Amino acid sequence: MFCPNCKAEFREGITRCTEYNVDLVNELPPVPKPIFVYLEEVIINSDAAQIGFIKSILEGEKIPYYAQGDHSYTHLALIPVRFLVPKNKYKKAKELLKDL
Repeated sequence: MFCPNCKAEFREGITRCTEYNVDLVNELPPVPKPIFVYLEEVIINSDAAQIGFIKSILEGEKIPYYAQGDHSYTHLALIPVRFLVPKNKYKKAKELLKDL
């Protein structure tokens, strides 16, 4: 028996997950196969304030992004952050960020 929430396996005779307080199931559903998403670089920036601003713009427009290099800085130098977005969101993201 398995918990549908935490995926933990329980020994025979137990019918509820003690952590989530839900009924156990005989089998877990199959894990969906991951899909490949083509990403395109929309902007590079190393200014901490602008990096936060870029994130807020993309999140506000519900554009998923990957910030490569985010949090990869030391107290001496900030490493530029590459913002990559799905190919189908590139034009919209580029337009939103054109003045930065």
